[in-house]
Amino acid sequence: MAIRKRPSGRKVDEAAIEAFASAAESDNSGKDYSPVQSQPARRGRVPSSGWPDNVARSLLVRYPDPELPALLAEVAALEERSNNATAVRALRRGLEILLDEAKSRR
Repeated sequence: MAIRKRPSGRKVDEAAIEAFASAAESDNSGKDYSPVQSQPARRGRVPSSGWPDNVARSLLVRYPDPELPALLAEVAALEERSNNATAVRALRRGLEILLDEAKSRR
């Protein structure tokens, strides 16, 4: 009896991914474009999952060049962490620094 590879549950369409990313990067100066206003999380509205309704759980990041993912992989390997854990840690530290800088300018 021959062993067959299991078909993947999801087929990734590279063209669809590129179209999505290109649309996200494009200049949205069209007629129906209205920028989304950032709102702080409402304190009383936390569903049973423990996550506020209006706070995203994920973020798709498109790298501007190959330097960032290579740097992320290098740091993750040095710290023996996953790329995701390292990216979240770097994002948190970077945002804290940017917030402190913004507050000091006021």
